[in-house]
Amino acid sequence: MGRGAVLRARRGGTRCNEPRLRAAHGRTRGAYGCRGRDQARGARDRARVRARRVLPAVRLPRGPRRGLRGRPLGFRRGPSLLRDGEGPVSHRIRTADAREADVIATIVNQAYRVEDFFKVGDRTDASEIAALLQNDLFLVAEEPDGGAAGCVYVAIKEGRGYFGMLSVAPAYQGNGLGRKLVDAAEQYCAERGCTEMDLWVVNLREELPPWYAKLGYAETGQAPWPEDALHQLSRPAHFIIMSKTLKTESLAGQARQEESHG
Repeated sequence: MGRGAVLRARRGGTRCNEPRLRAAHGRTRGAYGCRGRDQARGARDRARVRARRVLPAVRLPRGPRRGLRGRPLGFRRGPSLLRDGEGPVSHRIRTADAREADVIATIVNQAYRVEDFFKVGDRTDASEIAALLQNDLFLVAEEPDGGAAGCVYVAIKEGRGYFGMLSVAPAYQGNGLGRKLVDAAEQYCAERGCTEMDLWVVNLREELPPWYAKLGYAETGQAPWPEDALHQLSRPAHFIIMSKTLKTESLAGQARQEESHG
């Protein structure tokens, strides 16, 4: 008597469970079985049978247990990003004070540690930041308690806007704060008559050009690494120049809308 016949002769067999048992041995290929629960169960049974045939002695490790929102259990955001019983903190963008050179240098150097694979030394220091603040400015993302979470250098050169040193403290990365700083830099330059915005990125940071491209920037040229840079290179590198045309009218409208809500 064949295996299929034994299953059909089993006591208690019905039209619903008989095809399901046959499906477990790959005989039906999904052509039989009752609707809904039995068909889904038969598909799972066939998948288990195929897995045993290919890997008879291998047990795949389970991933981390996850909660209702898909995060691994025990996952916690940075301690300063969430308040007890509240949502994410809303950061206020403001211009930096000259006395904040040390704080800005610390944030920039922390954020630029990802570039240690091609350069030696810090990205900047307090003296360089203080010199930049004499003629240009830094925008700072401020927490409600006054702490700084990120910053960006902004300048206007020959009628064109420019930003650099876009930095977000490690505890705040991945929450859209970098884009908020870029928007603030563009708005600042557009309000002062700039129609073009420029930035320089290192060619070795391959993830940056695609990210800026999503913000509307396109590659317009290249520039060599400056010989008087504060940090030394451990491998050859150059800058990629990216530019964007600013929509001054929409940015001005956005600024007025934010002021009305504020």
